[in-house]
Amino acid sequence: AESRAPQYKSLKEATRDFERDYIQTIIDNTANLQAAAEVLGISFSTLCRKKADLGIQKHLHSSSSNTQA
Repeated sequence: AESRAPQYKSLKEATRDFERDYIQTIIDNTANLQAAAEVLGISFSTLCRKKADLGIQKHLHSSSSNTQA
């Protein structure tokens, strides 16, 4: 039992996890992606790219999303 130190993530992994969680929170609490991008201080296209790269859903907890087919 030599490895008694806690298992840490690399800074890159921790930063990615934080960025994903933070962007998801902002998306969930803004009216649309354009508003989320403005809050985050990034362009709409950058937000769309980050969403794709990080696997972020549009509105994870939205109750007003259109689900009609």
